[in-house]
Amino acid sequence: MVKTGFIAFIDLLGTRERVQRSSAEFYTSLRNFQELVTYFAPLLDDNGTVYFFSDCAYVESEALPPLLGYLGQLRMALFTIGLFMTGAVGRGKLNAVAPNSSSRIDDQKSVEQTRQIVHGSFFGQDVAPVYALQDSLKGIGIRFDSSAQRSAKSTWVKSCHYPRFGSRLELIADLRYDAEKLDEEILRRFFSEFLKAKTRSKKYGRYYITCLVTIIRSLHFGQVTEKALRGYASTEKHVSELYLYKQFVSGFVDRNFGDLMGIECVYYTLLDEVYGKCDPSIQLILTKVFYGKKRLLRALENIPYEILNEGNPRGSPKTGQ
Repeated sequence: MVKTGFIAFIDLLGTRERVQRSSAEFYTSLRNFQELVTYFAPLLDDNGTVYFFSDCAYVESEALPPLLGYLGQLRMALFTIGLFMTGAVGRGKLNAVAPNSSSRIDDQKSVEQTRQIVHGSFFGQDVAPVYALQDSLKGIGIRFDSSAQRSAKSTWVKSCHYPRFGSRLELIADLRYDAEKLDEEILRRFFSEFLKAKTRSKKYGRYYITCLVTIIRSLHFGQVTEKALRGYASTEKHVSELYLYKQFVSGFVDRNFGDLMGIECVYYTLLDEVYGKCDPSIQLILTKVFYGKKRLLRALENIPYEILNEGNPRGSPKTGQ
């Protein structure tokens, strides 16, 4: 039987840590999450549905574009207030079942009682693979299953995560960011939250690797020139790309995150983008930074070649050809 429609499962990142730090912070994060989950719901199609509880939600839509639009807007709104989520998207239906539909309830009076007392739903079998895909994602992202990848090829980019602390890198398809909304303020906020997370726990900090790789893949580096880089000002075009590029060239990323497992994948992703799209002078600047770090060169053998863009027109930083 062919599945129709699409479903997603999303989970707010860091809830356990917040409840340990501050009950007020815990409450505020859940309130913001639930308000935003509700606020963007009209972006779904006429048959779209959202079921949320605490720090997670199931979302359903007949068509994939409205679902991805909803997830993208929700993700960015959370991003702006320093909150992040993990999620997964796949084909199927929620087939929600209310508690008063139980076969154990055999009289109308009991049905009415449970309707007043019990609130919630459980879902059909299509939920299982999507939930499992999200649960196995150890990174900030919206992971696509194979059916979603085929149905919306232009909406996702190659990213990666580490399924277990100390494991080998694994590739994923992650929802592309809207490059126009990734302004400098957003990126500064991201690095601030990244540093906080990494300081608290390197194991937890690795979740931000996925997000940073996806951000790099979502931006447009083709217009970054050496002149623009050296004359950087906040009013210039492509300010986000320039800002992000300078964080690597200036040594900021290496000083703050150089000891984090997986950071080498971020460098290789940026180098791949630069080799594919930027002037040779920009390539040379970043290459010098890259090859000055022996740790990154040693990690090369652990980077899946598939993380690089296919058909790189100016050669690959991995092959140099």
